[in-house]
Amino acid sequence: MDSSVLFALFVAAFVNAVLPGPCVILTFGRTVRAGVPAGLVVTAGILAADLVLVATAVGVTFGLVALAPAAFPAMKWLGIVCLVALALRSVRAATVPVETTRPTHDGAGGFVVGLSSPYNLLFYGAVLPQALPVMEVDVGAALLTVAVTLTAIAMAQLGVVALAAGCRGMVGGRGRWIDCATAGALLMIAAASASVPMAREEPPDTLRVSER
Repeated sequence: MDSSVLFALFVAAFVNAVLPGPCVILTFGRTVRAGVPAGLVVTAGILAADLVLVATAVGVTFGLVALAPAAFPAMKWLGIVCLVALALRSVRAATVPVETTRPTHDGAGGFVVGLSSPYNLLFYGAVLPQALPVMEVDVGAALLTVAVTLTAIAMAQLGVVALAAGCRGMVGGRGRWIDCATAGALLMIAAASASVPMAREEPPDTLRVSER
C-alpha cells in the first residue's frame, strides 16, 4: 500500500480519536481521578471496541458483512443509555474513596462507550474505503489498515492519559469534583446525541454491501 495513503489514514484516525468526545472525557476523568492505571484500563477497553468497529467497517468495505439500516439508530440510543449510566457511575464514584473503586469497571466502561457510538462506525466506513483496494479482498492490506488505524487511536489515547496525569497535581483534593465534571460532560454529550438526529437512519453508501 502507498505510504502516503497510510499516513493520511493515520492522521485522520488520530484526529478523530483526539477530538473531545465520550471516550476522551471518560479517559481524562478517570486518569485524573484514579491515576494512570485507570486511564490505561479505559484505553484498553476503547481499543478493543475500536478493533470491533474497524474490523466491521473493513468487512463491509469488502462486502463480507451487511449492516441493517436499523443498526445505526439502535447504536445511537444504546450509546445514549450507556453515557447516562456512566455519568451516574461517575456521580456515585464521587462519594466513594478512590481505593475502593474497581479498575475492571473502567475497561468495561471504555469498551461500551467505544462500541456503542454509531458515529465512529460511520467515520471508519467513510475513511477506510479510501485506503483499501475494494475490487478484491486483500487480507494483507486489510490487516495493515486495521493496524495503522488502531495505532493512531492508541497514540491519541495515550496522549490524553499523559495530559490527564500531568493535571493530577493541580487537582489536589478536588478529585470528587472531577467525577462530577465527568458526569456532567457525559450527560451533555448524551443530550446532544438525543437532540440531533443522524443524517440518515440507514448506512451511507460507503457502508452498503455492493452487489456482485
